[in-house]
Amino acid sequence: MASHRISVLFRLACDPPVYLWSGHGDLDTWADDLDPTGARWRGAAELVSVPALKQLINGEADRIEVKFSGVTPAMVRMAHEDRESVRGAPAAIGLIEFDSDWQQAAPVKWQWSGTGGVIVTESTENDGKRQWSVSLSMASGDTLLATPKIAFFTAADQAKVSPTDRFCDFVAGISLGTTRRFGPT
Repeated sequence: MASHRISVLFRLACDPPVYLWSGHGDLDTWADDLDPTGARWRGAAELVSVPALKQLINGEADRIEVKFSGVTPAMVRMAHEDRESVRGAPAAIGLIEFDSDWQQAAPVKWQWSGTGGVIVTESTENDGKRQWSVSLSMASGDTLLATPKIAFFTAADQAKVSPTDRFCDFVAGISLGTTRRFGPT
Protein backbone atom coordinates (compact mmCIF):
# COMPACT_ATOMS: atom_id res chain seq x y z
CA MET A 1 0.00 0.00 0.00
CA ALA A 2 1.31 3.45 -0.90
CA SER A 3 2.09 5.77 1.96
CA HIS A 4 1.92 9.53 1.58
CA ARG A 5 3.87 11.13 4.36
CA ILE A 6 4.71 14.73 3.67
CA SER A 7 6.58 17.28 5.78
CA VAL A 8 7.41 20.94 5.33
CA LEU A 9 11.00 22.20 4.93
CA PHE A 10 12.05 25.76 5.70
CA ARG A 11 15.40 27.14 4.52
CA LEU A 12 16.79 30.60 5.29
CA ALA A 13 20.22 31.52 3.90
CA CYS A 14 21.23 33.89 6.72
CA ASP A 15 24.57 33.67 8.55
CA PRO A 16 24.69 30.85 9.63
CA PRO A 17 22.01 29.25 7.39
CA VAL A 18 18.86 27.86 9.00
CA TYR A 19 17.51 24.47 7.94
CA LEU A 20 14.29 23.48 9.75
CA TRP A 21 11.68 20.85 9.06
CA SER A 22 8.29 20.19 10.61
CA GLY A 23 9.28 16.82 12.11
CA HIS A 24 11.40 15.83 15.10
CA GLY A 25 15.13 15.11 15.13
CA ASP A 26 17.62 15.57 12.31
CA LEU A 27 16.80 14.87 8.67
CA ASP A 28 19.35 14.47 5.87
CA THR A 29 18.12 15.23 2.34
CA TRP A 30 19.45 14.56 -1.12
CA ALA A 31 21.33 17.13 -3.15
CA ASP A 32 19.24 19.53 -5.22
CA ASP A 33 19.48 22.96 -6.89
CA LEU A 34 19.45 24.90 -3.61
CA ASP A 35 21.82 22.56 -1.75
CA PRO A 36 24.22 20.86 -4.20
CA THR A 37 25.69 18.61 -1.47
CA GLY A 38 22.45 17.89 0.37
CA ALA A 39 21.50 19.32 3.73
CA ARG A 40 20.86 18.40 7.35
CA TRP A 41 17.58 19.77 8.67
CA ARG A 42 16.82 20.25 12.36
CA GLY A 43 13.45 19.27 13.75
CA ALA A 44 11.60 22.43 14.69
CA ALA A 45 9.14 21.04 17.22
CA GLU A 46 5.76 22.26 16.04
CA LEU A 47 5.23 24.18 12.84
CA VAL A 48 2.25 26.27 13.87
CA SER A 49 1.46 28.04 10.65
CA VAL A 50 2.51 28.26 7.04
CA PRO A 51 -0.08 30.26 5.12
CA ALA A 52 -1.34 29.44 1.66
CA LEU A 53 1.61 30.03 -0.63
CA LYS A 54 1.46 31.78 -3.97
CA GLN A 55 4.27 32.75 -6.28
CA LEU A 56 3.12 35.45 -8.66
CA ILE A 57 4.81 36.44 -11.88
CA ASN A 58 4.21 40.00 -13.10
CA GLY A 59 1.77 40.56 -10.27
CA GLU A 60 1.60 41.79 -6.71
CA ALA A 61 4.12 40.07 -4.45
CA ASP A 62 2.81 39.05 -1.06
CA ARG A 63 4.12 38.79 2.50
CA ILE A 64 3.77 35.67 4.60
CA GLU A 65 4.50 34.78 8.21
CA VAL A 66 5.81 31.38 9.30
CA LYS A 67 5.53 30.46 12.98
CA PHE A 68 7.30 27.72 14.94
CA SER A 69 6.24 26.84 18.48
CA GLY A 70 7.91 24.75 21.18
CA VAL A 71 11.36 25.81 20.02
CA THR A 72 14.48 25.29 22.11
CA PRO A 73 16.18 28.09 24.06
CA ALA A 74 19.15 27.68 21.68
CA MET A 75 16.89 28.48 18.71
CA VAL A 76 15.49 31.53 20.52
CA ARG A 77 19.03 32.73 21.25
CA MET A 78 19.93 32.20 17.59
CA ALA A 79 16.91 34.27 16.56
CA HIS A 80 18.15 37.16 18.71
CA GLU A 81 21.85 36.93 17.81
CA ASP A 82 21.35 36.41 14.07
CA ARG A 83 18.54 38.93 13.70
CA GLU A 84 20.58 41.31 11.50
CA SER A 85 21.52 38.64 8.94
CA VAL A 86 17.89 37.47 8.58
CA ARG A 87 16.56 40.62 6.91
CA GLY A 88 16.98 40.21 3.15
CA ALA A 89 18.30 36.63 3.34
CA PRO A 90 16.97 34.26 0.64
CA ALA A 91 14.22 31.99 2.00
CA ALA A 92 12.54 28.88 0.61
CA ILE A 93 9.68 26.61 1.68
CA GLY A 94 9.36 23.13 0.26
CA LEU A 95 7.67 19.78 0.72
CA ILE A 96 9.37 16.44 1.19
CA GLU A 97 7.70 13.07 0.68
CA PHE A 98 8.60 9.97 2.71
CA ASP A 99 7.97 6.28 2.14
CA SER A 100 6.40 3.96 4.74
CA ASP A 101 9.76 3.69 6.57
CA TRP A 102 10.13 7.48 6.80
CA GLN A 103 12.92 7.55 4.21
CA GLN A 104 13.04 10.28 1.58
CA ALA A 105 11.03 9.02 -1.40
CA ALA A 106 11.37 11.93 -3.83
CA PRO A 107 13.40 15.10 -4.31
CA VAL A 108 12.33 18.17 -2.34
CA LYS A 109 9.57 20.07 -4.13
CA TRP A 110 10.24 23.76 -3.54
CA GLN A 111 6.93 25.60 -3.34
CA TRP A 112 7.87 29.18 -2.45
CA SER A 113 10.87 31.51 -2.48
CA GLY A 114 11.31 34.94 -0.99
CA THR A 115 13.41 36.99 1.40
CA GLY A 116 13.60 37.12 5.18
CA GLY A 117 12.16 40.08 7.03
CA VAL A 118 11.27 40.66 10.64
CA ILE A 119 11.84 37.89 13.20
CA VAL A 120 9.85 37.92 16.45
CA THR A 121 10.18 35.70 19.53
CA GLU A 122 7.36 35.23 22.03
CA SER A 123 7.02 33.29 25.25
CA THR A 124 3.99 32.11 27.18
CA GLU A 125 3.53 30.41 30.53
CA ASN A 126 2.02 26.91 30.19
CA ASP A 127 1.54 24.73 33.31
CA GLY A 128 4.45 26.41 35.08
CA LYS A 129 6.75 26.00 32.07
CA ARG A 130 7.87 28.62 29.59
CA GLN A 131 6.98 27.85 25.95
CA TRP A 132 8.75 29.82 23.23
CA SER A 133 7.69 30.52 19.67
CA VAL A 134 9.50 32.17 16.78
CA SER A 135 7.75 33.84 13.85
CA LEU A 136 9.33 35.23 10.72
CA SER A 137 7.70 37.66 8.32
CA MET A 138 8.95 37.16 4.77
CA ALA A 139 8.34 38.71 1.38
CA SER A 140 8.01 37.04 -1.98
CA GLY A 141 9.33 38.80 -5.05
CA ASP A 142 10.29 42.44 -4.59
CA THR A 143 7.91 43.31 -1.77
CA LEU A 144 9.22 45.94 0.61
CA LEU A 145 7.29 47.52 3.48
CA ALA A 146 9.07 50.84 2.93
CA THR A 147 8.16 51.24 -0.74
CA PRO A 148 4.44 51.06 -1.44
CA LYS A 149 3.29 50.81 -5.02
CA ILE A 150 2.76 54.25 -6.52
CA ALA A 151 -0.67 54.61 -8.07
CA PHE A 152 -1.81 57.29 -10.48
CA PHE A 153 -5.39 57.02 -11.62
CA THR A 154 -4.72 57.89 -15.23
CA ALA A 155 -6.16 56.36 -18.36
CA ALA A 156 -2.75 54.86 -19.28
CA ASP A 157 -2.32 53.20 -15.87
CA GLN A 158 -5.87 51.83 -15.96
CA ALA A 159 -5.31 50.49 -19.49
CA LYS A 160 -2.40 48.39 -18.16
CA VAL A 161 -4.76 46.72 -15.69
CA SER A 162 -7.86 46.53 -17.89
CA PRO A 163 -7.44 47.59 -21.55
CA THR A 164 -11.18 48.02 -22.19
CA ASP A 165 -12.00 50.00 -19.01
CA ARG A 166 -12.67 53.70 -19.70
CA PHE A 167 -13.33 54.75 -16.08
CA CYS A 168 -10.17 56.91 -15.76
CA ASP A 169 -10.35 58.59 -19.19
CA PHE A 170 -11.31 62.01 -17.79
CA VAL A 171 -9.14 62.05 -14.65
CA ALA A 172 -6.72 64.53 -16.24
CA GLY A 173 -9.51 67.11 -16.38
CA ILE A 174 -10.17 66.93 -12.64
CA SER A 175 -8.31 69.29 -10.32
CA LEU A 176 -8.78 70.61 -6.81
CA GLY A 177 -11.95 72.65 -6.46
CA THR A 178 -13.67 71.37 -9.61
CA THR A 179 -16.60 69.03 -10.00
CA ARG A 180 -17.04 66.52 -12.78
CA ARG A 181 -20.39 64.88 -13.50
CA PHE A 182 -20.30 61.20 -14.37
CA GLY A 183 -22.89 59.43 -16.43
CA PRO A 184 -25.45 60.91 -18.81
CA THR A 185 -25.99 64.66 -18.57
